[in-house]
Amino acid sequence: MADTTTTNYGLTKPEVGASEDTWGTKINTNLDTLDTTVDSIQGKSGAGVLKHTNNTKLATTSTGIDVTGDVNTSGLLKVGTNDTEYANNYVRFKPTGAAFIDHSTVGQAINFRVSGSSSLDTNALTINSTGIDVTGTATVDSLNVDSAGKIGFNTTGTYTLNSVPSPDYGLGYTVSTNPMNLSGYYGLAFATARTERMRIDSSGNLIVGTTNPAPVSNNVVGVSIRNFGEVQMSTNNQGPLYLNRKGTDGALVTLRKENVDVGSIGTPFTGELYIAASGTNSSGLLLTESNAVRPMKNGSASDATQDLGRSNGRWKDLYLSGGVYLGGTGAANALDDYEEGTFGGTSGGWTVAGSYTKIGRLVHVRGNVDLSSATTNNFNAMPFAASTQQTSANGANGGVLTRNTSSTYAVGATAHIYTTTGSLYVYSPSGSTYSNPSNGTFVFNFVYQTT
Repeated sequence: MADTTTTNYGLTKPEVGASEDTWGTKINTNLDTLDTTVDSIQGKSGAGVLKHTNNTKLATTSTGIDVTGDVNTSGLLKVGTNDTEYANNYVRFKPTGAAFIDHSTVGQAINFRVSGSSSLDTNALTINSTGIDVTGTATVDSLNVDSAGKIGFNTTGTYTLNSVPSPDYGLGYTVSTNPMNLSGYYGLAFATARTERMRIDSSGNLIVGTTNPAPVSNNVVGVSIRNFGEVQMSTNNQGPLYLNRKGTDGALVTLRKENVDVGSIGTPFTGELYIAASGTNSSGLLLTESNAVRPMKNGSASDATQDLGRSNGRWKDLYLSGGVYLGGTGAANALDDYEEGTFGGTSGGWTVAGSYTKIGRLVHVRGNVDLSSATTNNFNAMPFAASTQQTSANGANGGVLTRNTSSTYAVGATAHIYTTTGSLYVYSPSGSTYSNPSNGTFVFNFVYQTT
């Protein structure tokens, strides 16, 4: 019977009872073959390999292990535990606890795939040099990113705004010209330094510096742009509206009704301000820097065109410290004084109780004189001195006595003011003074000019 060989590695099996002279050689050859085979597994002299159906599945190298095919393990898989190595197409679990999936090929991505309905698997997540691409919905502690372009904490509650599907809480966007939508079902709050600075409440009011949608109505500091167009601004110890216009002079505020101008506030020159209505024959005020408030008509300063009040819309009282120019602008048109008052007392035994009205230089006096204790011929206590035009005692500067109860004074006696003393005298019809009236009473009523 001849020698045979083993099935897998072809080792010689010497014929039993024969080949006595060649057994040693055959056994030595088989041992050499076994040594080579074992070495190829253990890798004592070089690379070690493990094969399946004569195909290499695992091979050792000077730097690690090469695996061909799948690796199934029921225990832990530890790969590339070197703690100092840079990315070099490795999966690394570092001794410090950090884990890495590294890719050293420039421009190539790391893909995480899931089984799809087609013959090819679907990339669910791709990491490349620019970031992370997610296909489908990504959920991180209730934060959802889905394929419809919604990012939020509750993408199941959705609506469409500006043709963009949006979540109740989060962002909605599409790759188009539509705007990105930022949503908060109960409002949006914006904070800096851990303090809320601004919010949009669920009613659509934009609120700054407060949480109150009506700061003026509730007397709190803040600004609110209401959802129906009203703006409320409230400040503490400073003006709530601060406006500036650069460049040319003109309107600072323009007021409109039904999209038609009804008025404006502005500046025609540096340091001056106007408040003016718009429209045919409209009025306004120009506050100048020359100590004057001027009238305006149709947006421009005007002269002698506008009225102050009207027949059925009058002002009540007018308080002036200077004069009024009536009918002209010259000194002759100036009315600089109007005064009402009383005067009287006892002087030279004359007891006088009178009143006066002074309009400019013209003084109208009226009163009663009791002469029962008179010791002089005049009363030296008139309210105003007479002008230099009334220096004579001929009756040109006096008035007629309206009542005389004494027979001492003839009918037609007059009362006059004498300029140099400002005294009241009683004159006879002939023009001479009564030297020392001592009885009777009379009423005087006349007009004279003061200085």
